[in-house]
Amino acid sequence: PLGSDLELTHYEVSPNLAGRTVQTITLPGELHVVAIERDGKSFLATDSSTLQAGDTLHLAVLTSASDKVAS
Repeated sequence: PLGSDLELTHYEVSPNLAGRTVQTITLPGELHVVAIERDGKSFLATDSSTLQAGDTLHLAVLTSASDKVAS
């Protein structure tokens, strides 16, 4: 269990985020991209990982920041 302060969730990359890097969407201390699933394969995300439309991001998010995931 992660406790009540942290959520693990997923988010599908929309076309408007395609081409951005993980670093540009990370919110230090609030939202961290843990892994990316693309074309049926998963890999650990790095700051320089480039997002593609349709990717599924696996995120660790503070509960207090969960409203920022959809932003």
